[in-house]
Amino acid sequence: MRHRPLPLVAVALLVLPVFAGPALAQDSGEREFLLTNKSQLSVGEFYTSPATMLEWGDNIFEGFVLEPGTAGTVTISGAPEDCLFDMKFVFTTGVEFVDDAVDLCETTEYVLSSE
Repeated sequence: MRHRPLPLVAVALLVLPVFAGPALAQDSGEREFLLTNKSQLSVGEFYTSPATMLEWGDNIFEGFVLEPGTAGTVTISGAPEDCLFDMKFVFTTGVEFVDDAVDLCETTEYVLSSE
């Protein structure tokens, strides 16, 4: 279980990656997982990048908001050897949350929670 505190102005989030085997075939380079928002905040932007990169990729949520209590399948493309990804969530309140080096080859669900 990964826990990263947010600034005091935000609800603390508990990140619960669920490990249950490879997300997709290792040779495809695509990583698929269920992103579940059990927090009290809406996620307005979501960025990822392989952990070895210095810059974020494009906003995966372009024109989409993940509301509290909802979930959606996320597919991320990368090189076949990429398993560790940094993830950045920007809530509609402006609060940002970054989780480094999440193993998306082993994670099938990623949960944002206020508990």
